[in-house]
Amino acid sequence: MRLQHPFQKLCYISRDDLKHSLLLAAAGPYILTLDITKGEVLSRWPQHTSKHERNTNSRDGQPPEKKRRLSNGEDDVQADASDSSTSVEIKTERVKGQRRKPKPEPPLPNVSHVIAALDGTIVTITAEDKCIRTFSITTSGALGLLAERIMPKRPCAVSLNPSEDSIIVGDKFGDVYSLPLHPGSDVPLVESRKLWKYGAPSASESTVHTKRNLEALKQQRLLRESDNSDKVTKENNKPNFSSSLLLGHVSLLTALLISDVPPKISQGDSVHRSYIITSDRDEHIRISRLPQPYMIESYCYGHGSFITCLSVGGVERNILISGSGAPEILTHDIPSGRLLYRLLLSPDKSGVEHANCAVSGIWWYRGLILVALEGQPLLYPIQIDSTTGELRSEKPIHLPGNVLDVAIILFPPEQHTTVRSLVAVSLDTAHQKGSMRNTAGETTLDSHESIPFIQVLDLKKQPAASDGDFDFENLSLLDNLNEALVTFDVNVTASDSRDGKNVYSHLGEFLYGRENLRKKGFKQMQKDETEDIDDNTFDLIAEEAESLVT
Repeated sequence: MRLQHPFQKLCYISRDDLKHSLLLAAAGPYILTLDITKGEVLSRWPQHTSKHERNTNSRDGQPPEKKRRLSNGEDDVQADASDSSTSVEIKTERVKGQRRKPKPEPPLPNVSHVIAALDGTIVTITAEDKCIRTFSITTSGALGLLAERIMPKRPCAVSLNPSEDSIIVGDKFGDVYSLPLHPGSDVPLVESRKLWKYGAPSASESTVHTKRNLEALKQQRLLRESDNSDKVTKENNKPNFSSSLLLGHVSLLTALLISDVPPKISQGDSVHRSYIITSDRDEHIRISRLPQPYMIESYCYGHGSFITCLSVGGVERNILISGSGAPEILTHDIPSGRLLYRLLLSPDKSGVEHANCAVSGIWWYRGLILVALEGQPLLYPIQIDSTTGELRSEKPIHLPGNVLDVAIILFPPEQHTTVRSLVAVSLDTAHQKGSMRNTAGETTLDSHESIPFIQVLDLKKQPAASDGDFDFENLSLLDNLNEALVTFDVNVTASDSRDGKNVYSHLGEFLYGRENLRKKGFKQMQKDETEDIDDNTFDLIAEEAESLVT
């Protein structure tokens, strides 16, 4: 049985005109619309299938057959080298007049973020092509593409402003932009480019002496004098559509959100305030005003590692909850930035070690916050005092697979008298429980402990005489969907690591990847650099130095 790609992102859609309770689930580059009530797949975007997926699914559980061009001029088929590093392509000379072989189809970009506005507009981000897409959704659940906008840098965080008419997006270079949710007539243009010419080389024969550098100087002069290469296109680093730059960080941006704080009438404040809260790799959390983001209200301190996620709650929505590269949760006051409470997530009774586990997500649910750690099959329910920000950890929820994402869904019962709030948890079906590198074996997939795509939980509080822990019940709401659902096959291979210290597989780099943000100390960096230089490298350096001397 082949491994199926899990859902890396979930997004619940709630609209009065919809006939069903819908859940958007992103698996790699595809977005599936799921009917929660009936347990069916309503639509899939994009509808076409990539060439790589067709090759992967062509044979049930067997590697694709290698083919070669025949001598009688029949069309050749290149062997798929994705499953084996030893695969080769057999080529012959092209006959004059014969068409060139078409270039291989590039893989579709993976979906990294999915959010929804109250009017039903869907916003997605695909990081590989730096594209922000907006969709409309029909009453039957089909997605319709509205606009595509290419950012100059790879986006890594997205949110909506309080009025939900603008998209707030941040990129990995620390810049935060505001884009209109509905661009209207502002159709994205071809990327603006500017022309520039090669300048004269600053070096000369009097400053360059080695044979290699003299040859490089010669090539630079030829490039400058050439008529076909004197002009080179260079990308402009500004978006070519309607947008405004709000603020910037000097470090890699990791998370952002918008907080709409109501006025504090009891303290004599009658002003309704909005803030944009951003975080970066250098443990900084900044609270800025909206619509004047250049006015910094305060900074939130206390984390000793990179920030991973942010969330806002409380009675007056003035409590900021943040997670970092350490297994801890901090609460701060908005807008003063004052540290309210710190909670360290301790290992559970099964002995799972969380020493280096980053916080992967924080979600609000019925007055609780649910916290997930990267690569762990646990979900931590935490009680929070909405006034003081004090936290109290409850017994963790054990799940059959690693937690990837969580969505809070509203499910109407059969009586249609009240609406139940449920927790939909996306689980990693491709890796072993508690691992981001090892593949889930066939014995795990075929056993009665198979990992479902989505696990639905319902909260039931224990009697007052107990220890006060909250009891979560596993529901069979999506069992039929999990059994019949097929995304696409994936091959989970370990990432290339010379010392074997890489904690991710190739798929795990996309599903998780937060450990790549962790900074190394000077001694660790020096040790890694020393291990990368072997005896052969020293020999090459010595030979090159000897040739320069002679």
